[in-house]
Amino acid sequence: PPNVHAVAHRTAFPEWGKFDSSNVLLNGVYELTRNALNSNMLGSQTDCPHREKLQYGGDIVADSTAAMHFFDLSAFYTKVIHDWTDAQWENGGYTETSSWQDLNDYAGIGKGAGETVWASLPPVLTVRHMQHYADMQLAEATFDNHVKWLEFLEANWEAGMARLFYDKVGKDLKHYDGGDSGLGDWLALRQRDTWLTHHAFYMASARAVGYLARRLEASNERAERGKSALALADKIMDDINALYM
Repeated sequence: PPNVHAVAHRTAFPEWGKFDSSNVLLNGVYELTRNALNSNMLGSQTDCPHREKLQYGGDIVADSTAAMHFFDLSAFYTKVIHDWTDAQWENGGYTETSSWQDLNDYAGIGKGAGETVWASLPPVLTVRHMQHYADMQLAEATFDNHVKWLEFLEANWEAGMARLFYDKVGKDLKHYDGGDSGLGDWLALRQRDTWLTHHAFYMASARAVGYLARRLEASNERAERGKSALALADKIMDDINALYM
């Protein structure tokens, strides 16, 4: 109808990345991605602008590195990380969405934790934020939260994997078809390998804690926690390599 106008509305952070080329397809991909981000950045980074409108960790794990080249998200992602630390369970578990919704808890390792990829966003994004904006204050403020998350994973991992039926496939994954419980590579074109994605982001959480401990002013206790986190990450990597390499 005439005299009807649509106004884009999102949080007021500056746009500082541009892309243009002689390729119409690439330009279209850029505009599509930019519009998708602009449509989902009002106070929190949501999954879609028209229905669920929830802040899923998996979405931000996937596209935050790109988003930070489009926009100055230094303040916005600080708020996003604090959304998760505010909702962290007393047992240390992080949730799948920044406000717990009891949507896909079946896919996590239990006790309120979200699916491992989704729930590992806070430590992973804290590292990306520090690397991109050199913000040590956010890393300092949230470090203990991420340690609690890693300790939760360590304490509950084996039982969680058994809960998700991975104990039934054997150490060599001989009878594993790439599925079972988990969200994995969401909307993948092929069968999702959820064993791999669970373990990859367990490793990512451990690496994040180890990396942050090295970069922050470390007490002896923090330094030791960082070393043990990196040793755990190496062990998980060895487990992955033993199966896939």
